[in-house]
Amino acid sequence: MVILDEYDAIMEGHPFHVHDGGLNGMWQFAGRLVIAFTATSSPQHERLVSNTIGLPKVLRFKSEYELVNGTSPI
Repeated sequence: MVILDEYDAIMEGHPFHVHDGGLNGMWQFAGRLVIAFTATSSPQHERLVSNTIGLPKVLRFKSEYELVNGTSPI
């Protein structure tokens, strides 16, 4: 199991790296249980996850602002 916090920042900042002469990246999580957290996911992030790791199951939650006011602040 792999747990990623702020996975969107990880994918934007470090989607791959070279280590010991090899190329490592997000695609190495394919076939593993990956639990990824972020507050700012986008369709582009989800498409990249789908293409490298596998089809994501996305759980969406309302923010505290949305729960209190019934609308998004954005």
